[in-house]
Amino acid sequence: MMSSLRFIGILTIMLAVAVPATAGHGENAGHCVLLQDALRVHGLERTSESVPVPDCGSRTFHMKWNGTVLQDAGINLFPEDMEKIYSPEVYDFVERFFLLFALQTEDGRKNLLRQDHLRLNVNGRDYSSARVAPCSLLQAVDVESPFALNADSSCFYASWQGIGLKVDFVFPKQYDLIFGKDKRMLTEELPSRLESVSDSVAMDKLDFDLSSFQRTALKDVYFDSEGTFLIPQMKSGTYLQRTKEGFDYLFDERFPEESMLNLFTGAFRMDIPMEADLTVKGYRYDSASLITLKRLTAFMDGTGCKAYVGIETVSEGEITGTVVYFNWDLMYEHLLCFRFPCRGFHDKREKAKLVLYPYIPLNNVENLYDDVSELPLS
Repeated sequence: MMSSLRFIGILTIMLAVAVPATAGHGENAGHCVLLQDALRVHGLERTSESVPVPDCGSRTFHMKWNGTVLQDAGINLFPEDMEKIYSPEVYDFVERFFLLFALQTEDGRKNLLRQDHLRLNVNGRDYSSARVAPCSLLQAVDVESPFALNADSSCFYASWQGIGLKVDFVFPKQYDLIFGKDKRMLTEELPSRLESVSDSVAMDKLDFDLSSFQRTALKDVYFDSEGTFLIPQMKSGTYLQRTKEGFDYLFDERFPEESMLNLFTGAFRMDIPMEADLTVKGYRYDSASLITLKRLTAFMDGTGCKAYVGIETVSEGEITGTVVYFNWDLMYEHLLCFRFPCRGFHDKREKAKLVLYPYIPLNNVENLYDDVSELPLS
């Protein structure tokens, strides 16, 4: 039905399997492992939300351990109720970096900046030549200091205007760096992260802003397009259907492609309780579990991933297709291949079948433009 989409799906799967276990930094397992080791060197292995920073007691940091494994840690820079315009992991990374920076030797700080392609300027000068005490720098990046965070297509730009010190911190949009963990670790943690998402999503009263929806050629069906990926059939957006009671999300076997876009973008908004057999695949890793589509789509939405959905085949028995969940803030994608039983439109006891290839670096997306005309159909 849609051979170009099938080609893209096949090639992307090949990319997902081929990506090495450690993305971006060779054998470096990430800042979380480095920070765990640094905290142990300083004898800090306990869970606490407010611990004085060694050699800078005016600043505090938080940390959370699960037994002997560090779960989270960072300088206390951002209030919990602070409005965050980017993915929460970006702010976590900034807090984690400044704690790791504070716990290093001077040579270790310079190595950290160089190895991870980070730029730290103080009053317009590179940190290596600024001759500023680390504690003075930490005091400048204070909760009370004016703060700005911006981004372009490749980097984030954080800046603080402290008393007498202006600090600028630039770091790449690289998901393993920002998460502090490599691709293999993130893939192996994904099933438990999915499991932690609540299935009882509170549904707000549906109140659609119809100003952005356009009437389609289908009777009483409206579409709010949010763009396409590579080919017109790989779409993002929302379909609504006019009913006697007003407007609602479209989920109807007469409109399979439109329904699948809605379902894999926002099953949690549609309050569809359908379950799926999910297999997560990674580098020498394969995990199977049962998950609701509400939980899966709530996780994707909550982590800042935008869905692009395309259909490969539609038959009397099932619909097959591909979903690419993009995270533009952290520069990765999740690739999901699905088989949806058509009886699922009426019987929510039916189960979909899903295969998920997570955390594909977006710098591999350019390979999707390669000539794939010789790939075999399966």
